[in-house]
Amino acid sequence: MQSDTASEIAMQPVHRVDLKERNIMLTIKVLGPGCANCKRLEGLVRKVIDAQGLEAQVDKITDYAAIMRWPILSTPGLVVNDTLVSSGRLPSEAEIAGWLTA
Repeated sequence: MQSDTASEIAMQPVHRVDLKERNIMLTIKVLGPGCANCKRLEGLVRKVIDAQGLEAQVDKITDYAAIMRWPILSTPGLVVNDTLVSSGRLPSEAEIAGWLTA
């Protein structure tokens, strides 16, 4: 039986899952009451989804009780597959693309 050393393991390539090939649908929530930044975030998310050719369901959560279920102090908030990835600011398109394709 052969065991890999730490350096051999570190040198092995990392395989990234291609969501487009696997047809995995993302679930995205934009949290916010409907302010200008919340609308901008939703627009940025949709733009990245279209540019990347991803399958995604985008839900706009405006109900305060539903928003407060997430650990955010200010809006807008962005949730990808039930993980809060951003809150209180407008992330860049590159940041959003990274979260959606990770």
